[in-house]
Amino acid sequence: MIFRPTDEQEKIIKAFDADDRNILVVARPGRGKTTTALHLAEHIIKNEKIDAAQQVLFLTFSRNSVYQIKQAGSKNLDKEIQKRLWIATYHSFIWWLISGFGRFHGLPPKLDVTGKAKARVIRAAAKDLEIAEDQKCFFSAKEFYSISYDEFVPLALNLLSKSESLCKAISHRFPIIIIDEFQDTNGEQWELIKVVSKRSRLICMADPDQMIYSWRGACEDRLQQLIDECNAKKYTLQQKSMRTGEQHLLDFAESILDDNVASVSIQNEYRKRFLRSYKGKNALGYYLKSIIREFYNDFKKRNSQERYPTIALAAYSNKMAEDIQEALRRPTPKAPKTYNCGILQGEIDDSLKELMVHLSLWLAGKDYIELEQSMQLIGGILTSDNLKTNDPLASLFSPKKLIDGSIKPRGATKIILEEFTSNVSQNISSGANALNEAVNTIKRLRKSFKFICNAIPKMELYSCQNEFIRSLEGQKCVSPLSDLKGLQERLSSEKLQRDVLETIVPVRGIISSTLHKLKGREFDYIGIVTVYEDKLRNANDSEKDARRLMYMALTRARYDARVLYLESHPCFLLIPYL
Repeated sequence: MIFRPTDEQEKIIKAFDADDRNILVVARPGRGKTTTALHLAEHIIKNEKIDAAQQVLFLTFSRNSVYQIKQAGSKNLDKEIQKRLWIATYHSFIWWLISGFGRFHGLPPKLDVTGKAKARVIRAAAKDLEIAEDQKCFFSAKEFYSISYDEFVPLALNLLSKSESLCKAISHRFPIIIIDEFQDTNGEQWELIKVVSKRSRLICMADPDQMIYSWRGACEDRLQQLIDECNAKKYTLQQKSMRTGEQHLLDFAESILDDNVASVSIQNEYRKRFLRSYKGKNALGYYLKSIIREFYNDFKKRNSQERYPTIALAAYSNKMAEDIQEALRRPTPKAPKTYNCGILQGEIDDSLKELMVHLSLWLAGKDYIELEQSMQLIGGILTSDNLKTNDPLASLFSPKKLIDGSIKPRGATKIILEEFTSNVSQNISSGANALNEAVNTIKRLRKSFKFICNAIPKMELYSCQNEFIRSLEGQKCVSPLSDLKGLQERLSSEKLQRDVLETIVPVRGIISSTLHKLKGREFDYIGIVTVYEDKLRNANDSEKDARRLMYMALTRARYDARVLYLESHPCFLLIPYL
């Protein structure tokens, strides 16, 4: 390693050697939890604590965390050690488990990830067939050859419960399992961890002050459950931050977290450095641009090898994140300069793309399975989860009955069925031709019903069409069906790479985001925008959750941060400093 372990890290390594219990390492941001885990992994592998064919499994929540940990590993671990360390998200680990072993327990050899629209179709079908709750994940995989994110853990637990030999095989391959951000573990993930680590040793890294996912099932008792149920020994790392020398910023973040207002002089320092007021939404762009200039000026003084800093501007809601992007792109008399600002995306819904491909395949090949898929997908796009069974659109989830006449189509369903079946062109000469016909069909439906216009925006439709046409250009046309099948394979592969596997493109420049999406990331600078009566929490959350969210967001900054507050109605967390 380039950096030697600190005395505290050495203490944990020695404790690991001397004791066969599991380990819990607790520390606030930047205190060296990740480097402690990497030191431990290196020590385990170098000192042959595991066999040559075995690996250390490092589980974390997000692909970005995988990227950050791999970056740290590439700087501090030699290549042979890196090969023996598998850093994975829960999703990618479970996908490996299902893909590799699911076929031995009745699952299809190839599965896809379910989009939002298809998930509604599957839920409707399971309800109609009265599928038991614990069998819904198998129903989805076997009948629709796909699973949703909500089904990843239940399906993995189901497989593991049926095969003791599979549990032994996983424990043999991964005798040491490291869990990152353990405080965010929900009930299902906790059960999975216990099953997978039944014969392995656990090393869990946690910061209870960054537990911001209580609405997903994370709870205050999880760390104590680890100690009680897995006989884990707790260690706490030092208070000094190893990530940044900006102790003043960390003190401010911890002051908000602990609701510990310092002396008047320190309050004044915090207000002067970290807080900026703005006079309303129309003036937001001016104040955002001014703090960006502050960040740029500070970055120049640091003589970094990078040309530009990474800056995240975040707010509580998705709508406000979009407003930030628009404010930076819009010139005003007082702030004519504009800034390119991307949106930090969460889960991307490919439902419209899937509909276009299935509809194109139907038009090109007249395969009724593709027609049925198209009917179900447009039903999923146009409806919500609380759709009533007597709604005409509900029949779209049973396309066979619509097509053979068992169900009489009504209202919008009748128009959709006619558009999909009556205007089938006989002159499909290429995959691009079929895609254009599919888009024309959807455009006619948009003209017929306003709610279809709202569900399928014009710009999104054209964007998908152009993306697909470009991907088909320059390829030798074998046949329309072959072209479209290839496009379908690429779409599925891209979805897996983007949403399940560890492929990631590092964030550059300026981005806008919600506060929650900053979790697990690092930026040179952070700007937080608060709005009128911003409570920074859901209805069922406590004030403590809001403090944790603000604390987490501020500690994502390497160098500096600013919090913008509405001058007339400041966020309640900031009032003690104003």
